[in-house]
Amino acid sequence: MSISIPQNFYQEKITLAVSVGATDIYVSAAPISDTGFLVLSPANASKREIVKFTAKGSDGSGPFVTVTLANRGLGGTTEQAHSVDEPVFMNVTAQHFQEINDAIEQINTAGALDASTTTKGIARLSVAPVDPAVPIAVGDNDPRVLTADQKAAIAGGGNFGTPDIDNKFITQDFLSAGLTKKEIFNASGTWTKDAGLVRVKVQVWGAGGGGRNFPNDGGGGGGGYSEKMFEASELGGTETVTIGAGGTNTGGNGGNTTFGSLLTGYGGEGGSSTRGGSSGGPTKAGSDVSVDSLLNALGSTGRGKDGIYGASGGEGTSPGGDSVWGGAGGGSTGSTGGISLHGGNGGDDASPGIQPGGGGGRVAVGGAGQVIVTEYYA
Repeated sequence: MSISIPQNFYQEKITLAVSVGATDIYVSAAPISDTGFLVLSPANASKREIVKFTAKGSDGSGPFVTVTLANRGLGGTTEQAHSVDEPVFMNVTAQHFQEINDAIEQINTAGALDASTTTKGIARLSVAPVDPAVPIAVGDNDPRVLTADQKAAIAGGGNFGTPDIDNKFITQDFLSAGLTKKEIFNASGTWTKDAGLVRVKVQVWGAGGGGRNFPNDGGGGGGGYSEKMFEASELGGTETVTIGAGGTNTGGNGGNTTFGSLLTGYGGEGGSSTRGGSSGGPTKAGSDVSVDSLLNALGSTGRGKDGIYGASGGEGTSPGGDSVWGGAGGGSTGSTGGISLHGGNGGDDASPGIQPGGGGGRVAVGGAGQVIVTEYYA
């Protein structure tokens, strides 16, 4: 894109009549520049015409400028016939300013798209120059340019991604959580180990047993609770998570919940014709908890008995037992279910148990199990 430069004080005359459709305009003296805008018959309001010449020459009739038909009648004027001796001026017109505006837009576009070597004399560099006076346009290969993960981390919104050697930026949400990430499984699935993981705490709740409608109207026992801390090296790249299903409303036992083959939360016993169901508490073989074994035994037997890691269902007219971590027991005839601080509550008479691991009330299903994996990063 070139910009036409006006020639100061160019004022000549037409030496050969100009007809409509003519492309060579003979003038008393050709302009110095090879291209530009001319105003023909500028003093005649009905005949004045702006043209753009793109070449010049001379022959036996004298000097002339060449104007294509597309470049006649510019700037709101129309193509006209012009007589000999009509003046020809080279004035600054709106077309000059339009050329300047177009050229600036092209320069901007070239600067944005020409990203390889040089844009309008400015070298595109991948690293900062030694001389601070050297202009620079930094490319995408500059290691100081943030990655998509880093930009997302700075933007926030809880999407901190996976912290690793390539993503050193983490969100405030991640810091507030103490460099941890928690994944909750309410249904069976697969847990995947991420890069940068150091250790995990796994918590599992077995499903609650279902209640049963017999002479003693037994509620279902709460699902057992188990937890363990694992080093990342102890875990596979993935671990299968199986969530136990709540016991049926005919006294069905709750299903076991497992984290791979490493940890099991046992399902609560269903209510029977003679008593409420026992909990799936930690006296079950293979349970793993982080407290004294004496406490583990609480809640494993009896009717409506409280427990630490699971509670028994009520029988007769007694309420379900309360529990701290495991599921609470379900209620019997006319009674309420037990309460669990960190598991699922037992169902009231004829009400289902609450996930995770709450025992079902009389003739009601137990609550499903649950797995929570808390991940700790460096």
